[in-house]
Amino acid sequence: MMIQTIQTVVADNDASREALIRIIQEHCPVIEILAECNSIKTTWQSVNQLNPRLVFLGVELADGNGFDLLRMFREIPFKLIIISLSRDYAVEAFRFSATDYLIKPVKVAELTEAIDKVQRDMNLVNTIRDALILNPGNGRPQELNNSVVISNTKGFTVVKTDEIIMCKAEGYCTGFYLTGNAMLSSSQNLKYYEALLPAGRFMRVHNSYIINKEHVTGYTFQKEILLSENLKCPLSAGNKKEFLAAFGKYNRKY
Repeated sequence: MMIQTIQTVVADNDASREALIRIIQEHCPVIEILAECNSIKTTWQSVNQLNPRLVFLGVELADGNGFDLLRMFREIPFKLIIISLSRDYAVEAFRFSATDYLIKPVKVAELTEAIDKVQRDMNLVNTIRDALILNPGNGRPQELNNSVVISNTKGFTVVKTDEIIMCKAEGYCTGFYLTGNAMLSSSQNLKYYEALLPAGRFMRVHNSYIINKEHVTGYTFQKEILLSENLKCPLSAGNKKEFLAAFGKYNRKY
């Protein structure tokens, strides 16, 4: 059976990168290396041009800290494995939803385990997509029996869309605020769910928020949207007209 490769960019300082690539080539046939980089600049260019599914990112790059690169992305579009000389950056790595954090010199067993995690995450996403009903009219995924699948690092949870009050970007993950004062966290970013949730019911009102219009209870002149369960969220200037128009209230006094 043909192995489905994971297209990858490897970014680290020269000596460490070369050692890592040798291990990958010898022990990880699933990895297809698209580019080798040693700086923030070249990694940024490679990621945007090549759209890799995975990036090995060293903390110590030629022109700065690897996390400076990650902050350049509004939403990280690839799986991420951080590599570093110490454990000092482990907490920050997982704030960026890194799949794993490897200490140099990278051990073969730890590398293959990290790649296995990446494959499991990718297989989970594929399983979720297979579970969705596709609309033959436009190919856009719709909710399954009025539900949405919320994936996380341990699996997934199926939630009815009418129970979702709002979704909030939390770093590079998403928090779901549900009826009954419940809350779930997902390892997928907000952009992923913006494409998945039914547009007729859900609306992006801010870079960090998607709301369920059926749970809107009010709006204040402080540009806050009031929601069920005493929740609230900000309304950005760019989304204000669309939001107010959805409730038939757009005019200059607002």
